[in-house]
Amino acid sequence: MNLFEKMVEELKISNLPTILYGSGVLSVMVDAYLEENGIVVAGFVVDQEYYKESAHNGKPVYILSDYVTKNSCNIVLAFSYLSIEWENKLRSLVASKPDTKIYLLDFQAYLALPGNHRSYESFYRENRQILEELRNQLCDGNSKKALDDFIEQKLTGIYRKPCSDGAAFFDSDVIKFSENEVYVDCGAYNGDTVIGFAENLKRNGIDSYGKIYAFEADIQNVHDMGENLKGYDNVEVIAKGVYDRARIMRFIAQGTAGSHISDEGVEIEVTSIDEAIKGGVTFIKMDIEGSELMALKGAEQTIRRFKPKLAICVYHRVEDLITIPQYIKSLNPDYNLYFRKYWPNAVDAVLYAI
Repeated sequence: MNLFEKMVEELKISNLPTILYGSGVLSVMVDAYLEENGIVVAGFVVDQEYYKESAHNGKPVYILSDYVTKNSCNIVLAFSYLSIEWENKLRSLVASKPDTKIYLLDFQAYLALPGNHRSYESFYRENRQILEELRNQLCDGNSKKALDDFIEQKLTGIYRKPCSDGAAFFDSDVIKFSENEVYVDCGAYNGDTVIGFAENLKRNGIDSYGKIYAFEADIQNVHDMGENLKGYDNVEVIAKGVYDRARIMRFIAQGTAGSHISDEGVEIEVTSIDEAIKGGVTFIKMDIEGSELMALKGAEQTIRRFKPKLAICVYHRVEDLITIPQYIKSLNPDYNLYFRKYWPNAVDAVLYAI
């Protein structure tokens, strides 16, 4: 029984009200999940500085300190991350209510990602040998430990595990830069990882690069990126999605890092790296909300010809942990693979191929 199932069983037999701590998007998902399992959520609590509305998702919202000092309850964390410092404050706040119970579970990885992440246990059981083969292919102990922690979190719902303090996509333990890098940023968002790339070059004593190609399909993000990248030379912003070939697709445009290709939404153009970029490439980064494998297929010729460094997210879809490394190795078996996790929850996992 994982921690989600254990929590559900305990809440079902509890005589205390269940309160969700948080009132954002994830809290709506957690509310629906508990309702699906026969648990009626009594309301939401937030810290005083975040209190704005008296109702959320059709239920009352209370100030955390006011509610928990007056009521014993079950508190379920319903936002993505609570620091250890704030967890300690929460536990101090409820110390006078010994029957109050706090549930800190990795709902972000369990509910908020596309794909059926609730079925991870069966996925792991069916693919355990393949995942063990991936582990054996990883080139350092940190990669193996990070993969072990990632899988354990997925299987159990453990809320917080150690993670790398390196720069996501540009981890100095893995990535070695050279002069005249040609960087392809797939899912460039508002330019943050373009800026991160340039800054990490400088940290490595490299003051210039060859060119940057920044792919981003969300028009609001493209606008923001244009503002943020003023002063950066040799950056070509491509206002299209990245996929296996050029076509028209549907896209959920949120103006956030979570905008993604979908069966609904606005129509956008997508293209492939092979079609859009004709010259040499030294480094490809992908964080495109579940479209990574298809985008890699659209970069087949570029990868075969130039063997660029790859930094690819492998957490958006359950199967990515298998299909993406398999596909990369099929294109070039000489790639060395590394795995890093950059968030205490089971998200922001990156596979490097060097």
